Amino acid sequence: MSDNAFSQSHPARLENENEPLIGNTLTAEDDACPTETSSVDQEPKSSLHFLMVSLAIGGLQVVWSVQHSSASPYLLSLGLSKALLAFTWLAGPLTGTFVQPYIGIRSDNCSTRWGKRKPFMVAGGAGTIVCLLALAWIREIVGIFSGWSTEETQSGTKVAIIILAMVLIYCLDFAINTVQTATRAFIVDNAPWQQQKLANAWASRISGAGNILGYCLGFLDLPTMFPFLGNTQFKVLCVVASVSLMTTLIISCTFTEEMNRAEEPPTRDPTATMPSIRLILRSIGQLSSQTRKVFSVQLASWFGWFPFLFFSTTYMGQLYVDPIFDKHPDMSDDDIDKTWAYATRISTFALFVNALISFTANIMLPLLIRPAQEEEMEATKSTPTSSYSWQTLPSRCLQKLWIPGLTLRRMWLLSHYAFAACMFSTFFISSTQGASVMVGILGVSWAITAWVPYALIATDIARFTAEKRQRQCPPVFDENREQRISQPQDPSLESGQDGSGQTGQAGIVLGIHNVFISFPQIISGAVSSLIFKMLQKPRGEPYDTSVAWVMRLGGCAALVAAFLTISLQERFQR
Repeated sequence: MSDNAFSQSHPARLENENEPLIGNTLTAEDDACPTETSSVDQEPKSSLHFLMVSLAIGGLQVVWSVQHSSASPYLLSLGLSKALLAFTWLAGPLTGTFVQPYIGIRSDNCSTRWGKRKPFMVAGGAGTIVCLLALAWIREIVGIFSGWSTEETQSGTKVAIIILAMVLIYCLDFAINTVQTATRAFIVDNAPWQQQKLANAWASRISGAGNILGYCLGFLDLPTMFPFLGNTQFKVLCVVASVSLMTTLIISCTFTEEMNRAEEPPTRDPTATMPSIRLILRSIGQLSSQTRKVFSVQLASWFGWFPFLFFSTTYMGQLYVDPIFDKHPDMSDDDIDKTWAYATRISTFALFVNALISFTANIMLPLLIRPAQEEEMEATKSTPTSSYSWQTLPSRCLQKLWIPGLTLRRMWLLSHYAFAACMFSTFFISSTQGASVMVGILGVSWAITAWVPYALIATDIARFTAEKRQRQCPPVFDENREQRISQPQDPSLESGQDGSGQTGQAGIVLGIHNVFISFPQIISGAVSSLIFKMLQKPRGEPYDTSVAWVMRLGGCAALVAAFLTISLQERFQR
């Protein structure tokens, strides 16, 4: 049943202001619970399953790595000023703040035969590929439509290229955020709550592998290796990134079957009763205290991560060019560009090392923490069933790797301290080698940042959803069929929230989560621009410390995030 059809057939439900905004509701005619689907949905999944589900994240990360490492020099070569470049890079946090919650709402209430998330993954992926390739061939596109030669130096051509490039960046980030929201929710939907840590660990590993591929390609001389893909580095990078995203999306969507939406109670369209902004604000109040605390930590943490992610190559490149510009103060503009181009390649190699360390950390760190099912058994004083334990409990060898007392919260707390220490180390770093070591160390912090908050939130969502289903459909014994079946029990549980008001819809929760990631980046970008305006030196002059001061401010934000992390829950709580 479509969203509109359901809205028309249940007007009374949609007009009831007391009903929650998020969550599936049961009608009188839908009193049969999806027993088979629910039981299968909560069975332990294999590592191969998580690999297939998370693969699209890897292809998306290749696109991100190309954008972060190579797009800034490319945009500057098109004629953008640094002021326009700073405005252009607000595309990511701006679209993340407004697009992801909306896409989360729409995917939560999507009911197609292809599933909830796949239509948004595919549509967003197609948009990403089109925008990426158009950006790479922007000079040729403008030349075709304007009738001017791509070598033309007329001001009209330059203005058209700059405007189209900025529009494409915003469209590209819109499409990327669509893929990211749907894929993250796709991972949550396809893992039981006890394995959300493992599922998100696999997502982080695949993301790390995508980073490695993207940064490695950025360091290589691709036009010489693959001349048939393009005559510039950025063109070849965009082609490879597009193929990677398309391939991983096809594999994830083909080999992972979403829950049969026909077996679930119909969902209602929350946008039919109120605007999306009002829905998002009300949904924030319905979140559990644990999820809200994670969001507050992300708010402070990403204020600090934004300068590192977008300006680290500039910081390392500045350290490389400082002694050169000091010795040769009268370099031509062409020589300055060549020097910065080589400095960018060196900085990209440091990010490649960062990605390698991050990938290794993504593999090793989850092995050091006790699995969630073990925490649950300890909290509830229960023992595992034999059928469950042999499938999910690690071997005795892996159990020896567990560090007593190490939890997701404590690991995240340590990562904040490490990030702050690295940012403050810019007071003492004076060489590219020292900066590369600092960037490499931050690979561990990045691995934790890309895993822990998503694992905490996903566990909260999936555990709530599982408990809600159990309370809605408690098992009873049918003497005629001699098997357990489920029946609906508590109508109040139809609301989609537990006693604390927790919402169980992965799309909207992860969309709101991205607001708390993106919004601080907007503020951080504005503050960074102000610092650049005050401290930045003209291009070609040595010892510009403006980027270093921006990164030190990020270290202060990391200390605030560490303070907020202390209040998080340590382990499973009933």
